[in-house]
Amino acid sequence: MPRIPALLLASIDPIVRDTALMCLLTDIPDAVGLRYDLLPDEPGRARRVTMTASGVDEDVIIDLDHTCVTCGTNEDIGEAGIEAVNRLRATSLIIANPIAAPSHATARVVAGQGDFRLAAVLAACDSADVAEDLLGDDLLNERGLQLAPDDTRAVGQALAAQVGHADFVLDVRGTATGVGSELLDHVRAADSHRVDGFTSVDLWTLLAHDHHVATGMQRIDPMCIVPGVRQGAGDVWSLHLTNDRPFHPQRLREQMAALALGGTFNRGHFWLATRPFTACAWEGVGGQLSIGAIGDWGDRHPRTHLAFTGTDTAVRQRVVEAFDASLLTADEMAAGAQAWMSLTDDYDPWLGERGGF
Repeated sequence: MPRIPALLLASIDPIVRDTALMCLLTDIPDAVGLRYDLLPDEPGRARRVTMTASGVDEDVIIDLDHTCVTCGTNEDIGEAGIEAVNRLRATSLIIANPIAAPSHATARVVAGQGDFRLAAVLAACDSADVAEDLLGDDLLNERGLQLAPDDTRAVGQALAAQVGHADFVLDVRGTATGVGSELLDHVRAADSHRVDGFTSVDLWTLLAHDHHVATGMQRIDPMCIVPGVRQGAGDVWSLHLTNDRPFHPQRLREQMAALALGGTFNRGHFWLATRPFTACAWEGVGGQLSIGAIGDWGDRHPRTHLAFTGTDTAVRQRVVEAFDASLLTADEMAAGAQAWMSLTDDYDPWLGERGGF
């Protein structure tokens, strides 16, 4: 039997998500939706609503048999999805993720279910709010959107992860104008598709699409930063800074505030002079910076590539200057790796214990 096509919907806005879900259910014949919401006052539990175009079919509280709340809802999808499809004789499934949950983990789960074919991953948003959400300094827990008590992510971090991973970005706005609209085009994947206005969605295009898990993961992989191809003449700029020289550990610490300025979204990978074999990830949003060790470079030549997106041209110039000031100089490079290893390195809390040659 052919597998049942499934759509995965992610958003950081409950109203936008629910509006998109109802539009999809209304326009796709014989579709059933599973909507998941975490219960902040009941840790370890979630609400699952089964819906059709006619309305709510089932509204239940489920226990999550996992310490990770998103993993817990993901584990419920397979059994609940096939039960709902069979009981309601549906021909397609729409999964609405918990608000602010990343879509890549759920995509792997759905794609691995033998009964379903993951057709497309969708990110629903309102471009009128994107500038504030992506470049502002609000945290998820300040808006009551955190996935767990210890979820201290910036709102922009959650938004960028969803938009960057999606096959289709759905904007509630029917007219693509303004800074928020431009930001969407700078942050979404180069091979993604954009739809302006939920009623403009071609549902058959969504259902006929095939989401490739590896491609989706590559879109958000800090080692796979692709220069944007939609560099318009508007108010938004994206800047890709690359260099074969590593960062000097002390000078990078001195320049971090300038590199991770609020008002930009930045991500990528880098290498540190004192850790020549370690590839490091970088993500900055809302004035927050997250760095971490990815692993060794493998067959790749060590290289630093950071991409910045913002709207303030003065910030752009400061970022360029801070990046250049953080690198080893040509003379320091010529001194060789043995000289670099003698530099002070205080990055163990973020990159793990430093190894030797």
